[in-house]
Amino acid sequence: MKSKINEIIAERIAYADQFLKQRSIKYDNIEKAFGCDVHDSKYLLLTSSAVHGLANSGSDIDFISVNLKNFPSDRVAAQHFSNGNHMEVKPIWEEDINEALVFLKSVENKPFFNVVEILSHWNDHCKVSKKHLERTINGVDINGQCPYMVYTPSLAYVWLTNSFEIFRKCVVYFILSERSGENIATVSYGLNSLLYLMDSVLSFHGYVYSNKKWYLQRYTNFVRENKYSLEFQELTTKINTMYNFVLSILERKSELSSQLYELYLYSRNLMKIEISDENLITSESKLHSLPFLEESIVVYNDNKQKAMLLNSSDIVDWKIPLSSLSTLKESTARQILSLLRTGLLKIN
Repeated sequence: MKSKINEIIAERIAYADQFLKQRSIKYDNIEKAFGCDVHDSKYLLLTSSAVHGLANSGSDIDFISVNLKNFPSDRVAAQHFSNGNHMEVKPIWEEDINEALVFLKSVENKPFFNVVEILSHWNDHCKVSKKHLERTINGVDINGQCPYMVYTPSLAYVWLTNSFEIFRKCVVYFILSERSGENIATVSYGLNSLLYLMDSVLSFHGYVYSNKKWYLQRYTNFVRENKYSLEFQELTTKINTMYNFVLSILERKSELSSQLYELYLYSRNLMKIEISDENLITSESKLHSLPFLEESIVVYNDNKQKAMLLNSSDIVDWKIPLSSLSTLKESTARQILSLLRTGLLKIN
């Protein structure tokens, strides 16, 4: 990964230089434009689309200021306008960044579902959000350096885990919605699943960026420029084929559940993601009968929300593996999909 990081660093710096030249911004004028907001900066990092080669003439110019003095890390970004450019600087205290980086390293080697659980409670552990941590690591300093890129392997593992877990859940919703005959929902879940698989592939190779709107463009550039490892050639072909199939669902009305499931298994094995899909869907709800309505039940889920089911037969002790979803009857698939959407079932 070290040679890949050096390659990515060179790319980030080149993109940053190119962007600032296009916008007629000089490094030595940036600090002057921001004034007191960056007076105590250790690093002033250009971030976001500008360092990924995705910015255009209308893009905002985003900076993170890693401050030596204690700035509240939840402080909102300051807005500045200079020579027609909209610039934004987000101040973060260096101690908070360092704490988040140490925590990130500690998560790196944990099992898949442990990482998923930790990420769901990230803000309980760190004052710096996942988004701003990602942008700090990818940031290019005004002196033309990438001081935090050494943390890319840790960031890439965490981001891969997060994106692949969302991909896995979208596969579940795709299969259930297809079995239920919900064509429009099937297209939506299918496209979303593939976007997160694309981001998983990018993250596996060290290319991490938190903004979902760029997933497709970044992946398209990544494949066109042959930046993937040789063993990923077949996967990129499979993703492209499935993407075109999903886009044509409303016209073709062909079932794709088995193909997407096979793509899931193939990508999981290729990226060596060790997870089990047995007992994929389970119920974790507390049931309370309603004495004044026969056969009715109020169900409380983990978030203390409630939904009323008019028939107690709807409540089943579900334990369903992913491999069996594509064989469900339409009525069963529709029932499970409804219970998942209301939060009365959950995907493990």
